[in-house]
Amino acid sequence: MIFDSSPAAHHHRPSLQEEIQLALERLKHGGEPSSFISMREEEKVMVVDESQEVMENNKASKTEEENNYQIVLDEQTTTNNHLKKLKEDDFEEQQLSSKFASLYSKLPDQQPLYQIYLLQEQQRINDSLEPIEEFLNIGKKKIGCPESDEQQQHPSSDPTSISRSCSATDSLIIRPLKRERLLGQSIFASQRSLWCELPEVKESGILEQLNEDQRKLQEAYFEVITSEASYLRSISFLISHFMSAPELMGSKNTQSVITSSERKQLFSNILAIRDCSEHLLVELETRLKQGLVLPDICDILCAHFEAQFEPYINYCSNQEYQDRTLKKLRTENGLFNSCIQRLEKDRECHGLDIRSFLMLPMQRITRYPLLIDAILQWLHQDQHQHSLATRALTLANQAVHNCNEGARRMEHTEKMLDIESRLIYKCKDLKRIALVTSGRYVVKSGQLIQLAEKRNGESKTKLALAARSGGMKARPLAFFLFNDLLLITKRRLNGQFVCKDYAYRRFVVFEPLELNNLRVPPGVTSALGSGRNAHLLSCVLFQNARGRQVELLLSAENESDRERWLTAMRPPTYWIKGAN
Repeated sequence: MIFDSSPAAHHHRPSLQEEIQLALERLKHGGEPSSFISMREEEKVMVVDESQEVMENNKASKTEEENNYQIVLDEQTTTNNHLKKLKEDDFEEQQLSSKFASLYSKLPDQQPLYQIYLLQEQQRINDSLEPIEEFLNIGKKKIGCPESDEQQQHPSSDPTSISRSCSATDSLIIRPLKRERLLGQSIFASQRSLWCELPEVKESGILEQLNEDQRKLQEAYFEVITSEASYLRSISFLISHFMSAPELMGSKNTQSVITSSERKQLFSNILAIRDCSEHLLVELETRLKQGLVLPDICDILCAHFEAQFEPYINYCSNQEYQDRTLKKLRTENGLFNSCIQRLEKDRECHGLDIRSFLMLPMQRITRYPLLIDAILQWLHQDQHQHSLATRALTLANQAVHNCNEGARRMEHTEKMLDIESRLIYKCKDLKRIALVTSGRYVVKSGQLIQLAEKRNGESKTKLALAARSGGMKARPLAFFLFNDLLLITKRRLNGQFVCKDYAYRRFVVFEPLELNNLRVPPGVTSALGSGRNAHLLSCVLFQNARGRQVELLLSAENESDRERWLTAMRPPTYWIKGAN
């Protein structure tokens, strides 16, 4: 509440009792959870201001009024404690509002959403390739090359179909849309700004002072800035439109249709991604304000890739969980699906689905090397900017590699956890092994048939079957080959795996065997059954889980599967180097 200090306002000033009532109502509303902590903080400040004003204007009040005011202070203390708890519990929601003064770019024109920017760039590439394709088609007609059946049936097939991947990435998923729908309508037709079209550049006459290469270099620099502004706009829209929706606020909001865990998996650390992009854009725009002609921006990019890129690695590492969570919520949570459909239909969403927004960090990461490479095309090797751009390109590619590795490590860890959760030990003499360890990952897994001789302790039925197959029996085993371990299990119908044996990889040797090999006992073909060929392997565990040497006779499904197992079991390169 803000009181007017004018005489008229004092003439109509509410009574103390009315002020107390208003303050109590304000306190009551201030204690309710809100989507943004900043709103609650504002309520808190406003309440404090009201209480102080009441105190200053009623120093001479009667004892009854002082007691009433004490009630307000008590209510305020309770509310402040509640606000403090909410602030601790909802720290993430505090970050929904940007750390910087302006969430969007300060460029003269608002840049398009990043998805539309990518489509515009792809359209530009397609347009530049049309003359070449037309020339090649003319050449084909001259030498009498017939058109394909598909071309004859669809001579005017849409060259702008979304099925073609964008220049930055193959993962832009907005297939139901046509490029004309995105770029042709007025509400979508926001085009990326060009450096030469800036009013200051036009009025300065600087264009006449620069040669063609210098102008192209400025445009390449400027595209980094405008594309970052476009990217930040889309990220900010994801946060404000989807993430901040009451239905998607997690368990702490009564209107939410998803849990806090699902919300975390769905949006990951997108707030840190937003802050990272803002930090970069602020520095780029500061450089732009220092002069019409950009001297360089690759020094800024180098610093960004070296110090500000960790959030991207974390986000990409979470992609597997993110995709699975979104798919699960879409198929199993009707309220979530209805909410997302409603949000996607919003006019400001431009017909884009939520996944196209969630994929933005992965798309942006692959775009940086392309943008820097475009800068290098207009720099001479003897220029200082060339060495900086080369370093920036190296760092950008390294950042992409680190993100890919982060995603791969997370995928490996997830597989390991899944295997360990389904692994059981029934033999008392078999020591349980800690499967999930740092650096361990699955190289290959699959089924191999073990061929073994009959044992006297087995049932009469099994012995009879073994006798008919020449004293051999076949049983399927599930093998898990890790980079440092071989795990041998038997799969149950319920999906669990009973551990039979294991050995560290350095103690395991796989060799191919043929039927005419003296090490192959008779009855192998009969044990496999009719219609199945023997693709034999010898698996020797020189030191198994029980400290003994064991040899297994195995058969793969087919020849190519046997070759894949042999290839996977070849010693890693560093073993060979160490042996020398």
